[in-house]
Amino acid sequence: MIKIRLVLFAFLAVVSLHSFAADIKSELKEVILANQNSVIESNLKTFLATSAPDINIVDEFPPFVWNGKDAAARYFKDFQDLLTKFKVSDYKLDLKDPTFIEQDKNVAYAVFPVSVSYKVGNVKAHTDTGYQAVVFKKATSGKWLIESSTWAVSNKTIK
Repeated sequence: MIKIRLVLFAFLAVVSLHSFAADIKSELKEVILANQNSVIESNLKTFLATSAPDINIVDEFPPFVWNGKDAAARYFKDFQDLLTKFKVSDYKLDLKDPTFIEQDKNVAYAVFPVSVSYKVGNVKAHTDTGYQAVVFKKATSGKWLIESSTWAVSNKTIK
C-alpha cells in the first residue's frame, strides 16, 4: 500500500510541475505576443504596459541598444520610424513556444523562436527567422513584464 501511495505521490508531483511549466510558458508567450503586436499595430499604450520601466532592448537596427530613461518609448518611436522610412507593409509575426524557460521567484528567462515576414515597398518580400531572448520580471501587480529583450537573426531571405 505504501508503494502505491509513493507512486501516486510521484505521479501527482510530476503532473503538477508539468502544469506549472505549461502555465508560465503560456503567460510569457502572451506577454511577448501583446508586446510585439503592439509595435506592429502602432499601439504605444500596450507596448509600455508590457514593458518594465527599466527595460533594455537589443535589436538589429541603429542604435541597436535602447536602455535608460524612456527606453521603451524611444524604441517604439524608432521602430515606427523604420517602418515608415522603408515603407514596410504586410508585417506578420510567428512566435513559437519557448525552447527554454528558467524561472527564479519573480524573474524568468525564456528563448522564443520567431519568424517575421514583411514587404519593403511594393517589391521585396522579406522573411527573417531568429530568436528572441527575454528576461521577464513580475510586477507587484503579479503581471509579467519584459525587463530585457534581445533579437538575434539566424536567417534572412529576400525574394
